[in-house]
Amino acid sequence: SALGPRSRDISTMDFNFDGLGEASGRVEVFEVNDRVDIKVQVRGIRRSLHLGSDVGCELHWACIDDAGAWQAPAVQPPGSRSVDPVASRIECKFDATMSFPADKAPKAIVFVVLVHGNGEHWLKGPGGQDFVVNVQELVQRAPLSPAAIAGGAVNARVAERPVAWPELEAALAIPEPSPTNGEKAKKSRRAKTNGSAVKKSGAAVTKGGADVEGGLGKVEWTVVRHAGAAQVFVEGRLPLPEEAQLFLHLGCQSEPGGEWELPAEPLEGTTPFGDGKATRAELRNQARVALRFSAAGTPGCIAFVLYVASPFGEQWLKASGGGDFCIAINNEAGAAAATAMGPGEEVAKLFCDAETKYSHWSQFQRFCMVKDILSKADLSTVEAAWVAADLRLANAKALEWYRQRGYQPKDMAHVQEQLGGIMAAAVASSKTPTIRAMLRLAVLACPRGNASGGDAIRHGILNIMRNHGIKEGHRPGIECKFIEQWHQKLHTNSAPDDIAICEGYLAFLSSGNPDDLFRTVWERARLTREDLAKMAGCGFKDHTKSGASGLNVNPVHLPQMYNDMQGYLGLLKHVHGGTGLFDLCEACKGQYPDHGAECLAFEIFHDRDSPMVLGKIVELRGRLESVLWKRDILMLDVLLEDQFRMVVERSNWGAMGRDDLINTLACMLRDLGRSRRDPSLER
Repeated sequence: SALGPRSRDISTMDFNFDGLGEASGRVEVFEVNDRVDIKVQVRGIRRSLHLGSDVGCELHWACIDDAGAWQAPAVQPPGSRSVDPVASRIECKFDATMSFPADKAPKAIVFVVLVHGNGEHWLKGPGGQDFVVNVQELVQRAPLSPAAIAGGAVNARVAERPVAWPELEAALAIPEPSPTNGEKAKKSRRAKTNGSAVKKSGAAVTKGGADVEGGLGKVEWTVVRHAGAAQVFVEGRLPLPEEAQLFLHLGCQSEPGGEWELPAEPLEGTTPFGDGKATRAELRNQARVALRFSAAGTPGCIAFVLYVASPFGEQWLKASGGGDFCIAINNEAGAAAATAMGPGEEVAKLFCDAETKYSHWSQFQRFCMVKDILSKADLSTVEAAWVAADLRLANAKALEWYRQRGYQPKDMAHVQEQLGGIMAAAVASSKTPTIRAMLRLAVLACPRGNASGGDAIRHGILNIMRNHGIKEGHRPGIECKFIEQWHQKLHTNSAPDDIAICEGYLAFLSSGNPDDLFRTVWERARLTREDLAKMAGCGFKDHTKSGASGLNVNPVHLPQMYNDMQGYLGLLKHVHGGTGLFDLCEACKGQYPDHGAECLAFEIFHDRDSPMVLGKIVELRGRLESVLWKRDILMLDVLLEDQFRMVVERSNWGAMGRDDLINTLACMLRDLGRSRRDPSLER
């Protein structure tokens, strides 16, 4: 049967190949309007088969009927062709998307991967089985997108609610105390951040509201404070299916942006969530909910997101801009201080609180915060300076990367790639030379990143451990405490540090001396054994029962793993690296403004340490100016500027003649002008 025309979020299925070590893949199925797309991605095949760049890859696929037999599709998706009465092929180097009309989409497909290179290689799943994708099940498993619900893909409506809200009216009906003689009426203050503060009867009342992300609705609230106690009345207006339940998923904070905590006292009508930090309260009839805090238990503010549970799946909705909703309750002094903050003080507080107060913080969360700041339409000089300082300090390991916070490798890979693109856009649109200079400083602290391969990091280390019989959790095998701990870090805190760790482990496999591991890690990433021990902060379990602390443990010498680890290093560099001069010259292929610029880039790489390269660097940077909005081009341009500086610093100024000195100084001014774009440098 055909699939119905509904818009849903992506549903995924991961798979591994039979006997191919780190090679893996993912299937993504998503439904948009009247189309169903099936995207297949494969990773690590060339490394696993030891093939070069001259390689082709195709999906050999078909639909399957209820009996499991191959059959031809009702329609061929674009780019696909039939090769026999039932099978079809589509190029997949190294991803392919098959797009079907919703009424012609197959219930399930089956495929194998055909690789052309040094002959033909037919790749199948574990046990030599074909890969089977239950398309209909994946589509139905994926939740409807919020936009689809709001747009009428299901029978959604804004829930009706009575005009009166008796609980709110009762809270506002507190009699106002009589003023003493000589007192003058004071005008209420208007809070800029959380709505308007008014004096209603004897209670202090604050009203506010915020839009839901994507323009899907609005949330409004009223806070009534009296005698130290507080009541919070929240009303949501969102188009939802009639069967859906709408919840506040909330946490208490001492001040906006702080850590989530449970209420000091249990709240009537709420249920603590399983993480020990959040609480849930259902909006009755998808409309309203009231929270009551005693004088002793009133928090500074509450932060929340909306959680929707319906037959069509679950959804998490944030405020417009992607942040949490925030309601100030008992922090009038803090709100007044925030109002009085000078330019840039708000962003300063954001960075300082995150780096010094948050109990859960990591390089991933740091990148997410920086990405949000750079996404602002009007970036200030102070914000750019804080971004540059924070990223450069983190890159120098002066700030923590692993503070009780975990994440998936694919999330880190995605945010790294996204941050580079947003950084390039921010540099291209910067309004002053100062902002541009600050952001260019930050570029050097950003990994190039590649979203593809994030999941392969997780699967790759598991495949290596299984192929070499290394103990994993409760599965018996060779007991190597280092690999056991590192594999857990790769699952919960994968980061660019893992490149240096892998290089150190390869040095150990070559020599058998554990000191070579820790020496290499120090030389590559400036990480001590104590630093490696701190990497066990989140998601680690000492399955070895040895008391090992993070990666501060000597590994078992298993030289047979060298080739597999060499391939795994390539994967780590693909996802977390790519910021070397040669890597960026390669990455920019197809993005240079012309072929001459590409040739000049590689010429500079080969002559990178010669004093004669300075003029070539300035010339290339001039050619790249028109395409600096591209992430890879910007990173190459910044690295060329850094290479220029290093060559100049190594020059023997005392041995130069007058003309050489003048030419070098003129070259330096032209180089500086390329970076600052300051008219004063062009005079």
